[in-house]
Amino acid sequence: MSKKKILLGGFWGRGNCGDEAMLQCQYEFFRDKYEIGILVDEYGAYDQFWNWYPYNLCLPLHHQGSIDHFCSDAIAALHIGGGGLSVGFLANQALKAMYQNIPVIMSGVDLWDEDEVGAVGKYLSCFKYVASRNFDKFPVQYDYLRSMTHIELGADWAFGLQTDEYPAITNDIYRALIVIRELPHEMVADEYTNRIMLHLETIKLAGLKPIFIPFCPEDVTFLKMLGLV
Repeated sequence: MSKKKILLGGFWGRGNCGDEAMLQCQYEFFRDKYEIGILVDEYGAYDQFWNWYPYNLCLPLHHQGSIDHFCSDAIAALHIGGGGLSVGFLANQALKAMYQNIPVIMSGVDLWDEDEVGAVGKYLSCFKYVASRNFDKFPVQYDYLRSMTHIELGADWAFGLQTDEYPAITNDIYRALIVIRELPHEMVADEYTNRIMLHLETIKLAGLKPIFIPFCPEDVTFLKMLGLV
């Protein structure tokens, strides 16, 4: 008997290390029990992302803009998971799945929109299960969300990521890895770049070798804009 499929929805295919790590962990968590389908918005996605793991093991991919895949009886659940997804992200998928009586779960996400907590609560009440990664930071007005039995404190999916054992990766005790995330241009002042340069010099004085690790293609563009590549 063939396994039922669980669809994984998130901010996939962009080459963002955090999101891709969460997808990998979700795939490895569900793969033994379910066939895995991945929902991707291919507009703006990284070229050739479908050759990456685990996309290459889940072909064909499902487009986030389509809802045709929910016509199949083989869909066990829709899982929306990972990262700072805005409330309502993939709502077209969630509502179609609910209409088809397919369970919809959400985990490893942030829950914001404090000014619209009532609307957030009504939306989340439609889900079978919700586990937020920032529930412990909720303000007082989220008390009624905490009272919902299907909403719990979860964690970031990327905590399950295994250490990369690729043989070409060499150990270097003098290597200092630095992640500079992209900021809107209007937020970047000269003082920002100067502070980064000060950090780099401090690291070098400590006898270490600073190396930038961009977490997404936009981070590379940002480093180039700052003249730090």
